[in-house]
Amino acid sequence: MEDASDLRHQIKEHMDRARRIFGGPPGGGDFVTPYLEPPVDVYITDEEVVVLMEMAGVQPGDMQVEVDNHMMIITGERCPLAGRPHRRYSQLEIPTGPFKRTVLLPGNVNPEHAKAVYRDGVLEVVIPRAARVVGAQLRIVVR
Repeated sequence: MEDASDLRHQIKEHMDRARRIFGGPPGGGDFVTPYLEPPVDVYITDEEVVVLMEMAGVQPGDMQVEVDNHMMIITGERCPLAGRPHRRYSQLEIPTGPFKRTVLLPGNVNPEHAKAVYRDGVLEVVIPRAARVVGAQLRIVVR
């Protein structure tokens, strides 16, 4: 008997595949979700909260990162890769279009000293931990 996490993973894989097959290009079909949700890892150390987000093919100028108390909101758009005109796909798995990901931050942070670096297709946002909630909403510049 499979455990719940294996079953949940299989269902997600089937749903993702169905979206790629039936959704077509952005805006084509009712089955397409309005936003892509790139995968995210979040971890903490004694001094900081680190958020890693897979964003291959996205230019730093095409993404925005905002921190509002315990929430980080990452938005932007992955544009289709340049290619030859009049192409017909036999397989289409690289999602394009707008993305939005909201991440609950584990604990209090100080976004005023946050740093965001994008390299090798991964966005890394490092935010110092704080003893209490610091500030309100802040946009972080991606470098």
